[in-house]
Formats: sequence, C-alpha cells, structure tokens
Amino acid sequence: MAVGMSSPSATVPGAVRTSFALYMTAAAVSAANAAALVHFHLAPGLVLVNPVVELVLYLGIGLPMRSGKLWARIGMFSVALLFILLNLLYTHGLTSAFGSAPTYQVVLLLVLVSGKVALLGAATWMMYRPQNQVYFG
Repeated sequence: MAVGMSSPSATVPGAVRTSFALYMTAAAVSAANAAALVHFHLAPGLVLVNPVVELVLYLGIGLPMRSGKLWARIGMFSVALLFILLNLLYTHGLTSAFGSAPTYQVVLLLVLVSGKVALLGAATWMMYRPQNQVYFG
C-alpha cells in the first residue's frame, strides 16, 4: 500500500495529478523568466538560482502532496501564496523598467510572470477541489 493512501485500490485523483503538473509547469516558467532576465542583461546570473529553489520546494512538498499528506497540501498552498505575492511585487517592479529597457523585453517578462501567477493559482485551486477532501482526509 502506498504511503498516505487508505486502501490498495486508492489512486491519486486526477485533480491532484493536474495540480502537481501545474506546479511543475510554474517552475519551468520561472526558469524561462530567469533565463530571459539574464539574456536581456536585466539581472545578474545569480537569478538562475531562484527557479532551482522553486523546483526543490515544489518537488519536496509536492511529492508528499501527491501521496495524500495533508501537511504537504497546506505547505503547497503556503509556498504558492508566497510565490504569488513575490511575483506580484516583481510585476510592480517591472513596470518601472519600461523606461530603461526595450518594451518587448518588459512585456515578455510581464507575460511570463502573469502566466506563472495564473499557473500557481490554478494548481492551488485544483488541489483544493471538494472531491479531493477524502483523499487528504
């Protein structure tokens, strides 16, 4: 029997699998954003550490979440909320870059950040759907 599952026939609900996939996609978008920042010379190469930290957090908490651990579900919500808030602050900072960087670069970065915020919101919503209550209970 898998850890966190109530019976051998229990499987991971589709919404939980989708949530995990959305978190992994958000980590990939974060990597693309960091690469764009470095490529456009808007941030030092050290910014490439951010997506690695995100991926480690998403995997470290997300895998137990997929196994039905309630603490991991709450942890993923907390991490997602933190990254959403940080990305909203980052978006506010990007709007001041319109004068100093080419418009297409800033717009691309805004699209990436907006997509990441949407992915994190959707992943969290999928994880907290009512039919998943039994799985995490």
